[in-house]
Amino acid sequence: MSVALARRVALCLIVTAGWMLVGIPPPAFAATNAVFGGIGGISNGTLLGGDGTGSAKFEIQSVDLALRKQALDLKGIVLPEGSNVAPGEEIFFLLSVGNTTLYSVHDIRISDVLDLTAFTYIPESIEYTVVSNAADDGAIWSSGWIPVTDIQGSPDDIASYQEYEDRPGTALITVGTVPDQANQVLDLPGQSDLLIRFRVRVK
Repeated sequence: MSVALARRVALCLIVTAGWMLVGIPPPAFAATNAVFGGIGGISNGTLLGGDGTGSAKFEIQSVDLALRKQALDLKGIVLPEGSNVAPGEEIFFLLSVGNTTLYSVHDIRISDVLDLTAFTYIPESIEYTVVSNAADDGAIWSSGWIPVTDIQGSPDDIASYQEYEDRPGTALITVGTVPDQANQVLDLPGQSDLLIRFRVRVK
């Protein structure tokens, strides 16, 4: 008996990225703010009056990241929406975050909810890799995938898996410094894609 993948995948994917105080051309976005202060009376040529006092401006930058979640078979072939998968079959879920700017993005955080009524998580199956934006599916799948542990606590790596007693039937895969997790900080270089994959068994 088979089930439609589109009806069995519970997708709840959140990604955030930290602020950067660097000048970034589009597609980055900026909000200009004013700051006041003096620097020991030293003239640095950037503040009004040239005497280290007055107002100056700086820009807080954020980056619009591309985010995607896909299901793939164990050979790395994407399963189209509506594909049939048999109970007991193992598949990959692939989370990808793309940074198309020229500059690094700091403190990326990903949270993905897994529906345990539809899938069984395969322990210790989380892996990640970072590739160029230009990499095709073949290059991505053959790249050097780095395994990470499921556990939380120190010392830890960039990702964790956790089931919640107060939310039966759900689990959370987290990447980066998601609140209440002990994951390490994760940065993404410019013009790069971060890819996270893990295996599940269809129920």
